[in-house]
Amino acid sequence: MKKVLLFCIVLIVAVSLIGCGRSGGGNDPAIGTWKASQMELAGMSMMADEIYQGGFYLDIKEGGKATMRADNESIDGAWEVDGNQITFDFQGETFAGTIDSSAIVIEDMVGTGMTVTFEKE
Repeated sequence: MKKVLLFCIVLIVAVSLIGCGRSGGGNDPAIGTWKASQMELAGMSMMADEIYQGGFYLDIKEGGKATMRADNESIDGAWEVDGNQITFDFQGETFAGTIDSSAIVIEDMVGTGMTVTFEKE
């Protein structure tokens, strides 16, 4: 009887752990849609919507996949996080920035010298 009880307890714990492991990245704060809010270049700052009427977005997806959208155009790429550093690669163009729970700040966006701040939607 003790072996059956022990087996049931082990089975319940194993099922609970497997269920938690299948969150699909739902606990990853990076995953989601991030909208550009602020852009700065050569000391001049402006709202991103003033430049991109259709919006400028980073869609960060599970499995290291990402989509960058601007003015209804899109390009697929990849992303990875190491601590508070996030790196993107869109068709060989690589750029990096910092990430926290509410913002991604990319300095020197694809070599332009532009700083772009994205806020999570």
